[in-house]
This record gives sequence, C-alpha cells and structure tokens, in this order.
Amino acid sequence: MADCRSCSAVLDPDARFCPHCGAAAAVSENIDPRLAATHQIPGGTENSGTDSILDSIAGPAVSPPSNPPSSISSSPGSSHGRFVPGTVLDERYRIVGLLGQGGMGDVYRADDLKLGQSVALKFLPEALASDATRLELLHNEVRLARQVSHPNVCRVYDIGEVDGMHFLSMEFIDGEDLSGLMRRIGRLPSDKGIDIARQLCGGLYAAHEKGVLHRDLKPANIMLDGRGQVRITDFGLARLTSVEDAAGNRAGTPAYMAPEQLAGGAVTVQSDIYSLGLVLHEVFTGQPVFRADSIAELVKLREESSPGTLSSVVPDIEPAVERVILRCLEKEPSRRPGSVVQIAAALPGGDPLAAALAAGETPSPALVAASGENTGLTPRQAGFGLATFIALLIGIVVLSDKVSFVVQSNLNEKPDVLEAKARDIALELVGPDADLPVRDSAYGYWYNPDHLLRRHDELRASGDGMIEFWYRQSPDFLSPQHPFLYTRIPRKLALADPLPTETGMVGLRISARGFLRELSLITPLTDAPPRNLHPGDTRDWDRPFQLAGLDIEDYAPTTPRWTPPAFGNHRFAWELKETGSNSKESRPKRVEAASYNGRVSYFQVIFDWTTRQWTTPSRKQNTRGATGRVEQSIQFSNAFFFLIGGPLLVISSILALRNLRQGNADKKGALRFVVTLAVLDTGVALLEAHHNLSVGMEMTTLLSCLINSIGRAVRFWIYYVALEPHVRRIWPRVLISWSRFVDGRLNDPLVGRELLVGCLFGAVLALLIESRLFADGLRQQGLMGSPVWLTEALLGGKGIAQTFGTAIISAMTTIFTLLVLLVFRIVARRNWLAIILYVAVFTQINTTTNDGAMTFVFVILLHLTNVLVALRFGLLGLMTAHFVQELLVKFPITSGLSEWYAASGLVGLGSALGLALIAIYISLGGQSLFEDTPGDKAVFPTLTGN
Repeated sequence: MADCRSCSAVLDPDARFCPHCGAAAAVSENIDPRLAATHQIPGGTENSGTDSILDSIAGPAVSPPSNPPSSISSSPGSSHGRFVPGTVLDERYRIVGLLGQGGMGDVYRADDLKLGQSVALKFLPEALASDATRLELLHNEVRLARQVSHPNVCRVYDIGEVDGMHFLSMEFIDGEDLSGLMRRIGRLPSDKGIDIARQLCGGLYAAHEKGVLHRDLKPANIMLDGRGQVRITDFGLARLTSVEDAAGNRAGTPAYMAPEQLAGGAVTVQSDIYSLGLVLHEVFTGQPVFRADSIAELVKLREESSPGTLSSVVPDIEPAVERVILRCLEKEPSRRPGSVVQIAAALPGGDPLAAALAAGETPSPALVAASGENTGLTPRQAGFGLATFIALLIGIVVLSDKVSFVVQSNLNEKPDVLEAKARDIALELVGPDADLPVRDSAYGYWYNPDHLLRRHDELRASGDGMIEFWYRQSPDFLSPQHPFLYTRIPRKLALADPLPTETGMVGLRISARGFLRELSLITPLTDAPPRNLHPGDTRDWDRPFQLAGLDIEDYAPTTPRWTPPAFGNHRFAWELKETGSNSKESRPKRVEAASYNGRVSYFQVIFDWTTRQWTTPSRKQNTRGATGRVEQSIQFSNAFFFLIGGPLLVISSILALRNLRQGNADKKGALRFVVTLAVLDTGVALLEAHHNLSVGMEMTTLLSCLINSIGRAVRFWIYYVALEPHVRRIWPRVLISWSRFVDGRLNDPLVGRELLVGCLFGAVLALLIESRLFADGLRQQGLMGSPVWLTEALLGGKGIAQTFGTAIISAMTTIFTLLVLLVFRIVARRNWLAIILYVAVFTQINTTTNDGAMTFVFVILLHLTNVLVALRFGLLGLMTAHFVQELLVKFPITSGLSEWYAASGLVGLGSALGLALIAIYISLGGQSLFEDTPGDKAVFPTLTGN
C-alpha cells in the first residue's frame, strides 16, 4: 500500500491519483512525467506550469524539505533551496526562507526592501526555466490574475528575472490552505462553512466579472489567513471567457473538474460553479462527492450516479445549504446557478448586496439581480390585487363617461365617413376644375384648448365643437415643413403643417357631426373664369351656410374683420341676430367669408372661443387663455431643458466614459434598453408619418425617423451608462426586479409582483387624473386637463398601434425620472431633500402662475406618487405604472359599447387588464390562484436609504 505524497492518505496499489486531494499517485502514460507532480491533467495549453504558492506547497514535491509546510507561513524545511536566508535578489528582495518546493517551482518568503512588505516569490524549476511554453503560462498567470482585484483573491504583483531565473511576486498570506485545514479538523462548522462559501463566491465572482475563468478551483488553491479571510490562488490555468478551449482540452485537477471539462468540452462559468460545489461539499461534509481510483471510474461515476444528499452525512446541515450545493452539482450546466452571486444569495442569512455596499463597492448588475426576494405573491394576495385592479378599472370607466371630452363630443361618425364628407364639401364649394387637381390628402382630429377651458355646462351645450375633424388636399405631395414642431416624432402632418403656400391647397375643419367650420383655398396665380357665385350677392352664400348647419336668415351682414389666409376679390361677414331665443345658446356669433372670381376661397364659422388655426405656434402671440397658458408652460420647459439638459448631457458623457473605463457600466442592460427604445421609436414614427407615392419623400421620411430615433436612443444610452451605476450604488434595490427583467428572467415571481404593483399604481394615477377633471366639473371649470391626446386612437388600426407604441415609449423614458432624481440625490445627499427638489422643479415645469391651488395640489401629488413608486417598488414598477396610466388615458374608454370608438377603448382597457393577469400568473410562481398558502408575507418592500 502506498501513501499519497500530498495528503498522506493510504492509496490502493493500482490507484492513479488520490481520491481525497486529487494528487497523482504515479506517472500515467497519459500524463507528461514532468507534470505528474502537479496532480493535474494537461490540456491544450499544457498544464499548470504556473502553479501558485499553494499548489507548489500542497502538491507533491519534487525535492521536498524534510517537513513540507502546509501553508506559506510555515517554517522552512532543513533545505534552503536555491537561496540561503538573507540573499538579496535584484537589489530588492531579501530571502527569508523556503516555503515549499513543488513540481512546478520553488516558493520563498521574502522581504520587499523597497516597499517594506513581505511577499512570496515563486521560481520556475531550473529544468523548465528555458521552456517557452512554461514561461508563457507564467506570464498568463500574472496577466489574468492582475485583472482581478478583490479581497478574496490572492494578489499577484509582478514578474521578474534574476540570473536567467524567472519568478513572480505575489501577496504573502500568513495562513494555510483549505485542504490542510480540513485534513487537520475534518469538516468545518456550519457557520464557518457558510462564511467561507460566501467569501469564495465573492472572489470567484470578481474573476468572472472580468471575464476570467479559474478552471482549477480546489481546496489546495484556497488559502485562509490568520483572520479567517479566504484567498483564491493559482490562476495558472485560468483563461478569458471569450477564448474558446481547444478540442479535447482537459486542463485542471480531475477530482475537481466539471463533467464537461473532464470530457474535454467547453468550459464556462458553470464549470467553475461545479468545482465550487465540489469544494463546498467537502467543506460541509468533510468528504469528497465521488471516490474513484482512476479517471475512467470517475467519469463513469459522474455519468451513472448522482451526488448523495448532504443530510445523509451531516443530519443537521441547513436545507438551504444542501439545496444550493446540489444545484451546483447538476450534470447539465444549464441547470446550475447562473452565477456565483445566486449561490451567495441562496446561502442562509446571505445578503451579498448589503455586503457589497458595506464594503464600499458598487454592486454589479448580476449581483443586484441575484439579491432580494425570490418569492412573489400568495394566492390570497394575488386575488386581492386582481380585485383591487378591477375595481379601479370600473371607477375609471364610470368617470370617463363624465369627464372625457371624446364621450361628450357626440362623435357619431367614423373618421372615414368624415373624410368623405370633407371631400364632398371641398368638391362642391371649390370645384373639380382641372387647375385644382388632388394629388395628396391627409386628415385627423383637432381640438381647441381655449374652448376646453370653458365651463362644463357650456361645453355640453356645444359638445359639437369640442373636437373637430380636419382635412387637407393638395395638387402636390404633402410634406411637413416643421417636422419637430407638433410632435417629438418627425414627418407628421398637421392642420397647419405644411403651411398653405401652394396654389390649389384646400384645408377644411368640420365638426364631429360633419358640419363645415372652416374652409380655405390658396387661390391660383392666374385668374380663373367666374363661377355661379356672383360677387356681392349674399343670397349665393346659402349653400355654405347649409353645409355649416346654419340658417343664413339668422345672420345679418356686417363689416369683415378676419383677414382671409389667401387672397380674395371680395370679403363678406355676418353676425348672429340677437333674439331672446338664442341669447343663451352656444351658437356661432359670426361668419366670415371671401371669394375669388366667384369661387369660395374662405369660409369660417366663428364662436366666442375661436382662434385662427391656419398658422404655426411660432406665429401666435396669444398669452391669455388656455393656449397662452400652454405656451408659457412650454416656454418654461424648453428653457429648463436647455439650461439643464445640455450640461446634464455633457456631464453624463464624461461619467459614461469613466464608468466604461472602470468596468462599472451595465453595457448589456443599456444596449437592450436603447435597442428596444430605438426600434419602438422608429416603428411609432413610421406609423405617425405621412406616406405618399414619392420615393424621394419616403426616403426622407425614413431617414428622418431613423435619425430622430437613433439620436434619442444614443442620448438615453449615455444617461443610462452614466447614472445607472450610481443608482446601483445608492438605491440598488430599486433595480432588482429591473435587472432581472432586462436579464430575460421574465418568469421570475418578483418581476411578476412588481408588474402587478405597477399596474395598480398606474390605475391609481389614471383615476387621479380623471378625479381631478370630475372635481373641475363640479366646480364648473373647463376641461383643460382632459386627456386630449387620445384623438390619435380614434383613427383606426394604425392610430391604435401608434398609441400603444407611444405608451410603451413613454413608459420606457420614465427612466429619466429616476436619473434626474438621482442627480438631486447626489447634490442633496438625502432622499427626502432630493424628493422635495424633484417635486418642486417638475411642478413648476407642469404648471403656470394662472393655475389654481387645486391644480398645484394635483401636480404635486402626481410627481410625489411617481417618486415614491420608483423608490419603493423599483424602476420596473414605475415603468409599468406609467405604461398602464398611458393605456387608460390615451384610449377613449367608455361604457357605451354601442359607440363606434368603443372597440378602441377596449384595446386600452383590455391591454391593462391582460398585463395585470400576466403579472399575477408570474407572481404566483406556479401556484393556483384558488389555493391559499399560509404565512403570507408582506407584498410591499420598505423604502431604504437616507
């Protein structure tokens, strides 16, 4: 019977390596004799020619001292090796003594005379000093080990040469290796084992974060110093994750190899995790997982059997420890934990996120994703959440019927019917002359904000005028002249864009019931033959009045005051005759018209609230009423973002470069976010854009959409990369569910829980908006705050898809809310002060001095809710809340299912409900909604931070 040269265990005569420590028992014909002493299998890159201190000591020695030390601080043996104590090398290192001799070199303790510190020096064996491959492996060890900086990784300083002998200098650890510790005391106590396991996860994760795979993790390569701190050593076989293994490469120690590594397959992070599982199994049980006398037997055992339960060896082992170790030892790499952070999080009492913050580190995205709870909702909680959400939806439907101007506008006709009526009116009044061909046309809905400011009773009496339909036709292709004026997305036509400058352009506004409200024709450059309409004969204006739903007999001729947008030979005007029967009616007070050579060139029905719309906002000088209030708010917002947005972008660019250089940026998350944003942005822009048969204009439209979308995506990428690492450092729990969502863990119960919470708060925000409108109605105030943007959803399938996509984009851009809040937090250094600054600034942006106290209270509540949702329920909850809010206010929701636009409203309502149901399904984690689980936990996490 032979003894193991490494751990002194008794070996069978035919054993090729020690079943306890993996050391080679004899030289195999499959193993290079020069490498047998390192008890490792050579791979495509030879083998551990760069064994670390620990491997040199713990492994079998070629010429061991009389008492081989088990740690780098052990007393040297009787042999001094190549250097006697006191020898000074390279005028810097003074040899203290020999720590150990191994098959791959000698390790000495030395004093660094320049820095006054103890170091360890490892020299290649004299027989291998001229071996180019071994020297390259030594360089590789230093190169990769220096990329990893972590308290649980042995630091490698430099590589040097003296008298033709190559050596590397590394951290001197006053302790012993884990294999020696377990040989002395057997298995470790549970609490100490958990502590070691957590430290191993930290060190190994630091290497994986830098793209370095260890590939030879074993007890002999794990050091414990005098304070019990773990150090991972020996990166001689390490390689970058981006470098593929050569076919058949089996570098490493067989007893601690993953199945795929032992079979010569690809080595991944999961391979290191398998090795970690083997080490932890020995730590907690004191026994190896598999006992075999040969590699063939080891391979067979791993293929045909599964690891036994740890509780059968240690009955009092904690179930969580047993579960995570057995997960690490799964045969299929895909069934093992995705990262060592998940292992640390699964250990009892483990909070790797808190540990990273306590150490002053910025937690990585993977660490954030692995932290926090892994449980979702119990069936009782999910059922309560669903019932609450449905109740909120019912409240929204009820209030929508009372406050939605779409519902109160008597929209009896569909857009295509109104378009046909507009064409007929243009044809009848303007004529189908050859000099006025129709080559292109466009239409949409329009509203007057000054009209919406009127009292509710007046609005209901004139509901026909709350929303109008506009139509334009042109003898040439239409293209917007101000692509960024009316919408953040370019190439969208509007009532006043392009301006009516081309001869033959016709523009109309008709009411929701199809009555003419305005018509304008850009007259020809040359005179046209007179038509039936005779200049100065007011009786010939009967037909335009009839198309407007008016009786010309109720109006008296008067002096024109409104200047037509185009030239006319004659101008006309009428005023409503004041009688007792119509004094309180919301009827048009005035009608203005013009003709050109007998052709109607201008006709407009004028109410008290009418403003000229055939112009651009840049030409408006109105500073009173709702329009003036909107313009004041827009001007303030533009000034704010010009003064703040520009410097913020510059500062963010600098921070982004810094985070990229330091490796703190979440590049994967940022890329996924901006690519999704750019694709959605481009798709919505193309849906909003006006299309025609002009190839040149279509290419311009496409390029304009792409440039705008890519530009915005680049800006958000800069913001994300610059500020997201700071969010991880200051508010890491805000990003837990978001990090899992971005990582593709869509079935995670916590993700489902945050989605449901977002749905609930989104419905609350929508209900707040409509409640405020309802309160305005009770106080007989106007509908200025009404969701006027939902006119797009009235335009059929294209408008519905556009509105849905816009809701997603709007929700995604709420990340800017968190980033701005972070800036205030960095400046103010307190959460509560940052919240006050944020609410104050954005309340100022969204209100004017003309707004009442109730408006200020409402806006403050809205922004305060946004901040609290972000900090308490995370970024994913905030985005979901805004998405659901957009769905519930941008679609025309009504209880009147017989209305033609009810289907559009059901799309918004059904999408919100569908998202809530999906969230509930995910949050249950496979439970049935109709089965309850005892011991319900609180649904809502707590607000953390200062």
